Amino acid sequence: MVDAFAGKARLLSRPGKDGYAQELDVRLGEPLLLPEPWDLTLDTGRLT
Repeated sequence: MVDAFAGKARLLSRPGKDGYAQELDVRLGEPLLLPEPWDLTLDTGRLT
């Protein structure tokens, strides 16, 4: 999820009955690391 107003990107993963087990927030411009099975880094600077 990208929130341009707040200037951040959020990765939500491992959904379960009580919500997401893992949440990661980065400021736009910082790299966002996607875990397996993707195993890649998103350049969030291009989202600003």
